[in-house]
Amino acid sequence: MPSDEHLMKKVVKGDGEALSVLMKRYSNRLYGYLFRSTRSQQDAEDLLQDTWIRVATKAKSFDPHRSFRPWVFGIASNLVRDLFRRRERQNRTLSDAAIHSKLAQPEPDLEHREAEILDHVKDLPERMRQIVLLRFFEGLSIAEVAESLGVAQGTVKSRLHTAVVRLRKTYRKSPR
Repeated sequence: MPSDEHLMKKVVKGDGEALSVLMKRYSNRLYGYLFRSTRSQQDAEDLLQDTWIRVATKAKSFDPHRSFRPWVFGIASNLVRDLFRRRERQNRTLSDAAIHSKLAQPEPDLEHREAEILDHVKDLPERMRQIVLLRFFEGLSIAEVAESLGVAQGTVKSRLHTAVVRLRKTYRKSPR
């Protein structure tokens, strides 16, 4: 099985099949990240498509000596940030009811716990929220999160620690 970096070299040369392989490998994880970030199926689908368009159009900027995973999640993170900025300028927000109605439907207890956790995560500042989602929901390493967001590893660790402390306090205070 060819590495992601090898496939990206092929994508740079215009190999559509290589891009398809990468899409099959990463679309589900990217969609999950985008859905948890936006809390909207439509936005997640749109941003997923935009992510792959950016991968194809910006393939030449990919450094094959670095890992593909943080690079592609970085693209997705930037698109999420851009979406939130546009919405902020337009003074649009999603209501809590819309957020809860659009969450995935896993096992009932798991669904309730995930909804409860996501409800607390959504209240974090954006820079902390993105780190929590990438680290805990997408399983990226500290180094990969740092590379995805273009910040130092120490910054990721610090923000992650602060976010976890805040989440613990909020979770303990919330009625269950």
